[in-house]
Amino acid sequence: SIEMHLPYVARAMETDPSNDPADGGSRGAFGEGFTVVPIMVGAVSDQQQALYGSILAPYLEDPENFFVVSSDFCHWGSRF
Repeated sequence: SIEMHLPYVARAMETDPSNDPADGGSRGAFGEGFTVVPIMVGAVSDQQQALYGSILAPYLEDPENFFVVSSDFCHWGSRF
């Protein structure tokens, strides 16, 4: 889930990760210079997969973008 990934994303996206505040530096603030776009997907058809793939393809091809892809392996309740 996204709350587990955000601390790692924030660290990866710091302006200068080597500029440690413990050494008198100041890292870039979370959210500075990037945008988080959460996408949640459930069960989709082959047609929907193709559609979402075509929508996301230009962003996946751009090396300026950073993707975190995860599965939710924590299931409980009557549905599982």
